[in-house]
Amino acid sequence: AATGHYFIVRDDTRTVLGTCRRKFKPIQNDLLVSLASEFIDKGIARLDTIGILDGGGKVWILLKLVDHEHIVGYDIIDCYLLLMTGHDGKTSISAGILPFRLSCSNMLPIIGKHMMGFRHTASATYNFTSLIDGIISGISGIDAEIRIINKIYGVEMSVEYAVEYWK
Repeated sequence: AATGHYFIVRDDTRTVLGTCRRKFKPIQNDLLVSLASEFIDKGIARLDTIGILDGGGKVWILLKLVDHEHIVGYDIIDCYLLLMTGHDGKTSISAGILPFRLSCSNMLPIIGKHMMGFRHTASATYNFTSLIDGIISGISGIDAEIRIINKIYGVEMSVEYAVEYWK
């Protein structure tokens, strides 16, 4: 590693997952599971999928939100909560609400831009409370957004009007 950088190595396989600086504090996978359990225990969500990428460099948990199935026009939209952390020195601890089920890791770079998160530092474990509050606030906003989408769905408009409307 370069000066001032350190290797992040898995204990079990001795595989190098990435590099980091001195401020990096690993968040173990059990903390991510604890965060997911908060939502499951409160009846807000149920477990859908757990996965790892890059040999353990990224770990994610997908929860399906309970009572958040919405109908937009003729389409049913299920909402999910994605929780993710990384052990690669680049991926922050993050969470986001998705209006679709994550089905491919190729979606992560796009989704990542729309997620709340924070870096792996000494204060990271204390930030979990604010992350939970932010997620609950985001979940409560879903219903209002769906009402707006349904209003727009019922409006007939020309292509020209739509282009002008979305400028």
